[in-house]
Amino acid sequence: MGNRFEKKRSEVKDVKEVGERIKIDRTTLRDEYAVMASIDSVMSEIDDEIANAINEVKAVGEREDDRLETEHQENVKEKGRVANEISDELGKLEKGTASLEAAHELPFGKKSVEQARRDYKEQSDKYEQLLDELGEGEDEKVDLGSRTSRGIGSSLEGARDNKENDSELSESQSEVGGTISDWISDTFSNSSNYDYIVGHLSKANVEYRPLQIAHGNRTNEDIINRLSGGDLTQGSCSSLALAYAGNIAGFDVLDFRDGASRDFFSSRDSIKKIASLPMVRSVTLSGTDDIASANQLMRDMAPGKEYYLATGQHAAIIRNTGNGYEYLELQHPSNGNGWHELNDYILTARFGASRNHSVSYSNFMIEVESLTNSQEFLNILGYINTAESAQAKGVAGNVR
Repeated sequence: MGNRFEKKRSEVKDVKEVGERIKIDRTTLRDEYAVMASIDSVMSEIDDEIANAINEVKAVGEREDDRLETEHQENVKEKGRVANEISDELGKLEKGTASLEAAHELPFGKKSVEQARRDYKEQSDKYEQLLDELGEGEDEKVDLGSRTSRGIGSSLEGARDNKENDSELSESQSEVGGTISDWISDTFSNSSNYDYIVGHLSKANVEYRPLQIAHGNRTNEDIINRLSGGDLTQGSCSSLALAYAGNIAGFDVLDFRDGASRDFFSSRDSIKKIASLPMVRSVTLSGTDDIASANQLMRDMAPGKEYYLATGQHAAIIRNTGNGYEYLELQHPSNGNGWHELNDYILTARFGASRNHSVSYSNFMIEVESLTNSQEFLNILGYINTAESAQAKGVAGNVR
């Protein structure tokens, strides 16, 4: 048992070190090629020979970025594999503990049983710590956004549920070991949530940029192409998904703003307030198993409709195609943006979901159509909406 744990601890260390190296390499590459953006505007005035040399340098940078992206995806897969194996070990320990509970009733060997129970508990705690460590320092999770704070993105902030203050915890227990709320209708919504959101963002000096109606008959692909790109922030997954809802409502909304705006919209507390705005339909499910929680939420999705899902360390738009589930990627630096299959593996590898939290975490699902019908939500999008020239995105960015 000890040898297996040491092996897993070593694998966790290796995965984290590779992830950190890739992160540093990407930052270095981004800084080195930042000057290229200014050169592009004067390329037509440069001698052909010099222009060819510049284009070759750019091509080298693009190849290096592709290589780092491939390394990153392999590292994400390796992390998922290690997390699954650690989860398996925890499952074995749980079964062993259950057997010891039965043996505890026997009239002999009580000391041995008690010692074994303590050993199993110690090992379980160690493996849970490994899972937590594996989730730290990732660059695509989850305030919601980046994976350093269990928010969504780099921010799902405040991911852990507060059992003393969260009224949801007084509701009936769900089958995944947490609590589930009913759909929240506008009947029970309170615009005090809107006042809180606007007040908080105003105090943080977040610029408000009014929305403009989008012109032309845009397709879903048009919206994705205009909104998406390589993420140069610490993780804009949550605000990007909300910006997508604004585009579906008929407005031209851009993101990758970063700063206080990204921090706010990636926090679980903020997402909860948005989910409770008037006209917004949402479900909040709390539990220690992200995979089970997400699957329970997705079972309620109507085919053909789109939803905002925040679970683990990531947030994204998802849909039920009738033949399975898909999620919308918006943070890839090249051609990886668009709809992709969503399953348990992706929940682990892309969303940073865990099966074995030691405490309960909130998972949110919001109906996109209801967001488009909420005037308060559309008003709030002005704090996300970003000038095209101010977006922190590009080929040097990455999936977070």
